[in-house]
Amino acid sequence: MLFSSLRRKAEPRRDRPRYVSSLQRDVRKYLGWSRQDVEADYSANRSVHTILTIGYMEYVDDILVLTEKGELLMQNVMEQQAPAAE
Repeated sequence: MLFSSLRRKAEPRRDRPRYVSSLQRDVRKYLGWSRQDVEADYSANRSVHTILTIGYMEYVDDILVLTEKGELLMQNVMEQQAPAAE
């Protein structure tokens, strides 16, 4: 009770910026990269290996694309980016 008056009210979710994890940033960064480009970049190779292992991306015709699981991960990020692109 003593500290109840100090608690802040939670703001509505839509008014706060969405949190974008480092994994989401990496998925967005490497989306569309070719297998050859990934293998030529050591840092990209390590990150993409993790993303592929988790199942967020896969190679289709040697190009990185989102899986269904990856689309769910990126849903909020892509929605936030869409209005800014207009």
